[in-house]
Amino acid sequence: MDYFDLVLEKIFSFENLGIKKMNNGAVLIGAAPHVAQKAFNHGIFKPLESKDIDFLEMENKTSLPKDYIDFLTQKSNGLNYFVGCLSFDGLRKQLGRDEEAAAQPFSLSDTNVWEKPKNAKPEYFFIGGYGYDGSKLYIDKITNKVHYCARRDATSLKEWNNFEEMMISETERIFKLFDDKGVRLVTSKETLPI
Repeated sequence: MDYFDLVLEKIFSFENLGIKKMNNGAVLIGAAPHVAQKAFNHGIFKPLESKDIDFLEMENKTSLPKDYIDFLTQKSNGLNYFVGCLSFDGLRKQLGRDEEAAAQPFSLSDTNVWEKPKNAKPEYFFIGGYGYDGSKLYIDKITNKVHYCARRDATSLKEWNNFEEMMISETERIFKLFDDKGVRLVTSKETLPI
């Protein structure tokens, strides 16, 4: 089973709560009125084209790890679990506050250019993070390992052997922390991987 099959299985287990397909290719799954009137638990986004990867590499002033390029171009341009509890960043193609602009991933340039921890090495590529405290996930482009770190400190607090292992592990872990409506069953702090 491909890791993304697990992702889709978990996300679409919320389709009974509603699905909204946006003009930009985003699919929002599982209405979450306990969060906000128009909120959805999960978001997947239309995969990118190779020209978009070129733009991302220019915008972020670095190459993207192959595993993350594959994710962005073959699976989804970012991903959002439980209204930002855990998110994977991508390319934001539109600015604004309307529904279409809101239905996009968080921007890779936010974590790789503007909010990159000062002690991050050049080979660290930040791919997403956790809504509770802004802690981050990054891929070390030399080892291909995925690391979890604090918001402003790139010191590794947890690691996975690769992107696929992290996706499987974190998807299974996060989905156990919410009920079938997307209501959190634990404290916000307990949504973190350590």
